[in-house]
Amino acid sequence: MLIAQITDIHIGFDQDNPAEYNRKRLDEVLDILIDGPNRPDLLLATGDITDRGDPDSYRSAGDRLFALPLSGMAERRQP
Repeated sequence: MLIAQITDIHIGFDQDNPAEYNRKRLDEVLDILIDGPNRPDLLLATGDITDRGDPDSYRSAGDRLFALPLSGMAERRQP
């Protein structure tokens, strides 16, 4: 089993900007993990998932993270 971990992604730092740097960086990392030669079986997202902790930021992060085609996506918490 291959496990990948991402941490402190801080989605929502620049919430009104559709090209938010943290979101772009997250998308790039996830694309590499999913499309690369060593696709993980499980992804751990730890640390500060959002910057502000508001529902919109959690929703934005969750929309991307829970759309991943990984077998280990087992828990989705509501903000």
